[in-house]
Amino acid sequence: MTASPNPDPLLHGMMALALDAGRVILEFYDGGADVTLKPDASPVTSADLAAEAIILAGLQSLAPEIPVIAEEAVARGAIPKAARQFFLVDPLDGTKEFISRNGEFTVNIALIEAGQPVAGVVYAPAIGRLFWGEQGKGAAVVVVADPKAAQEPPREGRRIAAQQAAAGAPIKVVASRSHRDGETDRFLRPSAIARSCRPDRRSSSAWWRAARPSSIRGSAAPWNGTRRPAMRCWRRLAGRW
Repeated sequence: MTASPNPDPLLHGMMALALDAGRVILEFYDGGADVTLKPDASPVTSADLAAEAIILAGLQSLAPEIPVIAEEAVARGAIPKAARQFFLVDPLDGTKEFISRNGEFTVNIALIEAGQPVAGVVYAPAIGRLFWGEQGKGAAVVVVADPKAAQEPPREGRRIAAQQAAAGAPIKVVASRSHRDGETDRFLRPSAIARSCRPDRRSSSAWWRAARPSSIRGSAAPWNGTRRPAMRCWRRLAGRW
């Protein structure tokens, strides 16, 4: 295992909050959660709200000077003033997956500076995987042995990094099953995958043969069978979140 650099104190605190939120989400996952619809007709559960409350309280204690944009708070109209630096929170990304109980949901917390993510945490509590990264330091993943137990976040993990597919090699693409639409289906055609996922445009005929959609997953968790990131290209036509 190639160990990652120690996360700085702020990121370490974000990791702790993700673990705490994930533990509460699993309590609802096991015991049941109320489901309502937001004005945009997307679902929200009592697990979303409980997890967000934990994260907002924790961030207020961790860095009170940094504003927070959080999905459920924004849905209620709580939108902070524009700032150069802010936290961006989706307390339960993949609510539809949570409701359908397929395990493909995450807790997401990011620190944004000047419009760019500089640190972030993605935690998949149902499968016990915690991912984090910092600008200039790279990213890492660790297995959380007991996601239902209170615990300190790790100081190091297995370093991970994006890889570029070799010329002519198959391109593994993952798309969201919960946000599938006509535009996504058009993207999943081999020629469109090739144009979007290949940086070198000189051998398009090879891209046609190599490019293929290989997996449809929940919007939050593009995992392969071993529940680790394993794709060359991830397609999501994002709206607000």
